[in-house]
Amino acid sequence: MNFKPLPWATIALIAINCFVLFFVQGNEEYSYKKAIDYYSQSMLPSLEIPAFASYLENEARGKEARWIRQSSPHKLAKSGLALRMQKDGKFIAQLHHHVWVKKDSPHFQQWQSERGKFEQLLSQIVTEEYSYKPDAPEISDMLASIFLHAGFGHLLGNMVFLFLLGFVVERLVGSAFMLLIYFVGGIFAAISFGLFASGEGTSVLGASGAVSALMGAYIVFFGWRKIPFFYSVGFYFDYIKAPAFVLLIAFLVKEIYFHLTGDNQVAYMAHVGGLLAGAILGFALKSFLDIPVDAMLADLERDEQGKRPPWQSEFDRAMTFVEKMKLEQANEILARLNKRFPEDQQLLREWFKVGRNNPSTPHFHQSAREIFLLEPKHQTSAKEIHDVYQEYIMLAKPRPKLERNTVIHLASVFSRMGFLENGEKLLNVLMKKPAPSERLDEIALILARKLRQANQPEKAETYFKWILKYSNDTAIVKQAKALLSN
Repeated sequence: MNFKPLPWATIALIAINCFVLFFVQGNEEYSYKKAIDYYSQSMLPSLEIPAFASYLENEARGKEARWIRQSSPHKLAKSGLALRMQKDGKFIAQLHHHVWVKKDSPHFQQWQSERGKFEQLLSQIVTEEYSYKPDAPEISDMLASIFLHAGFGHLLGNMVFLFLLGFVVERLVGSAFMLLIYFVGGIFAAISFGLFASGEGTSVLGASGAVSALMGAYIVFFGWRKIPFFYSVGFYFDYIKAPAFVLLIAFLVKEIYFHLTGDNQVAYMAHVGGLLAGAILGFALKSFLDIPVDAMLADLERDEQGKRPPWQSEFDRAMTFVEKMKLEQANEILARLNKRFPEDQQLLREWFKVGRNNPSTPHFHQSAREIFLLEPKHQTSAKEIHDVYQEYIMLAKPRPKLERNTVIHLASVFSRMGFLENGEKLLNVLMKKPAPSERLDEIALILARKLRQANQPEKAETYFKWILKYSNDTAIVKQAKALLSN
């Protein structure tokens, strides 16, 4: 399958979800505050919150009722209880039918006016208006809630999985069927959530149920074909290929377990409903569509082979030894690869990772030294070298083994890149027996400047004075004098 059409449906869904959060829901925090402030300052709490407690008692929810009766209505109103009450469709319906505030009540007219104003404020909040409420179910809310999210983190998590799963499913079955799976899955996720949350005054929103449907279809399409799974063995991380159905079983077990024991703020059963709906649709589509899974896997395999570095096969063999805890054989292979490909820093770091499991071996010391002599191109690579240095100093047995030229290079790198504590330590070791050819004055000048920038003028002054005493470079001495006098 050389032709790879643009997955416009997946891209469009991601764009719509992002647009809704940033532009449609963007001002909701202010709207929520405005509604809650109005409610808590009105007469509504004094009439509705005691009524809600009585309603809960009638519904055999005495524990919640007792909790409400322990606090003042206006205090509870400020805590957001009004929003929870609003999601209890049965209670709100009884309010509207004047079960709890009678028409003959002396406060009826004022209550009716303030209740109308409060509901008008709530109607301006997209999340409150269109999230799916099991106690007041609407098909329109089922669909709208798929595009609503509680915040950026909620959106990001869903969009990452939509990106990963949507592209694959859309490529396999086309845009129309991919959208069918997405929306039907979202609807069944809402229904599944409602079966377990009805009567609790809760609501659900987010694309996770619809994305779970894509996962269900994905698993069905790939069936017993092997797909990559992440795993770790002690200090080593990699992927292993296993049948896709393993993912379905693991996902269902995880979601049901967390539903029974975990955070009730997460709609686990909505995820399960979406997943099962997607799986059912996946089976249905497989019965009458020719889904090119094998062709896609062959494409991916060719792409993977084309991107494999020349050392990959030998590296994989080394990792097989690591899995079997035959670390000496793995180290020997990695050492040979590093000789053949000295410019490949990924190989060098993998060699160090394997070597650190036995930090008394020459492999650990040698791989660390070669990392220390790298010239970092940016702050991130300098930090990687610094992290390896700290790990090496802590683990190396019987003790760290660093040649003087390596210490000089590290002192220079750490001083330039802002790792001042270790830069100082290394430079102080070198200063005990300085040699003119080592140009320690250059490192000392850099370090002193960095220390001054870090608001450590006394330490900086020590190095400026050392330069004046020992440096033979007139340009460096001149700079040190100028900086020292400022």
